[in-house]
Amino acid sequence: MTQERSTLYDPKQDPVFQKPYIDMDEWRTGKSVRFRYIHGGFEGTELRFSFYFPDKDSYKGRFYHFMAPVQGSEDAAQILEGEQDRIAFAIIHGAYYVESNMGGPTASGETIYRTSAAAAEYSREVAARLYGPHRPYGYIYGGSGGGYKTISCVENTKVWDGALPFVIGSPMSIPSNFTVGQHAYRILRKKIEMIADAVEPGGSGDIYAGLNEEERAALEEFTRMGFPIRAWVPEQSNDLGALPLFIPVMEQMDPTYFEDF
Repeated sequence: MTQERSTLYDPKQDPVFQKPYIDMDEWRTGKSVRFRYIHGGFEGTELRFSFYFPDKDSYKGRFYHFMAPVQGSEDAAQILEGEQDRIAFAIIHGAYYVESNMGGPTASGETIYRTSAAAAEYSREVAARLYGPHRPYGYIYGGSGGGYKTISCVENTKVWDGALPFVIGSPMSIPSNFTVGQHAYRILRKKIEMIADAVEPGGSGDIYAGLNEEERAALEEFTRMGFPIRAWVPEQSNDLGALPLFIPVMEQMDPTYFEDF
């Protein structure tokens, strides 16, 4: 175990990330909270980071670090509002928020865990200067492609103390979840309200009542793929979701898919 852990990546020992710099340090008011915004990068690299710190009285010695499926900017979180406001979530829970561009548009999978680790580890140095000597606990999280990146980060480094990868893809989710869902919406678009009524309080509980053979098959298939019945609501929009994003991936993985199906 000792030998295995010694091989994990340590950004403090990486000669590429030895010259961090800060080019912006100011207090800002975001969508709902006030924070100290610190932006910078590492000399000789395309890695850029943004840190969002709470005031000293609110700080509880931890940081949250989000991994996006596709990260184009280290400031992506600043446009988010409401439940999606990751900066506010961190600040109101006594944490500072870490975000980076993961090394820029040319960063590879291996580069991403290295750049993310470098940004996170340097944030501890900044936090120690702001709040006094201590080691902040770090927690990294992300969904879908960001979930895979989260797993890569915690498997290859010792920088974070906890992780929450979620909505992890699998060979079944691409393309099956997307295509099965769109098929169900197409077939059942005029029956969504009836299905929703069946599972509402006082409803019959029979989600298949009034469906023809094709409609029943579509609903049954979608349900078996894991779609929760209670999630059918009359206002549900029939958009394509993430399917357009994955069509090129499907064509690459299975060039004859659209001919076969």
